[in-house]
Amino acid sequence: MFSIDLSDDRFFANCMVNHNMPRIRRFVVDTGAKYTCCSYYYVNPLLNESDFAQEETKFLGGFVANVGMKFYKCKIKQFTVGTVDLGEQDIWITFDDRIADSLLGMDVLKKILYLNEPDNSQLIIYSNNDELYNYISARHVP
Repeated sequence: MFSIDLSDDRFFANCMVNHNMPRIRRFVVDTGAKYTCCSYYYVNPLLNESDFAQEETKFLGGFVANVGMKFYKCKIKQFTVGTVDLGEQDIWITFDDRIADSLLGMDVLKKILYLNEPDNSQLIIYSNNDELYNYISARHVP
């Protein structure tokens, strides 16, 4: 179990992204985002767009007003949200320099257990059901 504090009205999760080399990157937790998206630079600054010519692509909006950005599916060898290792994970990367945020979307969030604690402005992420159950039982027993 680990917690993420609210900062500037957003939750930022430290994630380990291992494409060819493990890197710790900060993603905005976004339950309104369907996909986990970031700049190629977050994954590996040595990647080239031509390396992804045969990969699945999507044009996603919301990053720049009224404009879709081209994203490529990218296989990550290991993707870890805080202490929760999801193993191999597909995320979406762009080579468009206009991207400002890296988003942790529902494609990843639906695979982990989390609880928003509005009273203390924290998002708590759990490794398994037992951990969540024990936490809720301990906090809510009179």
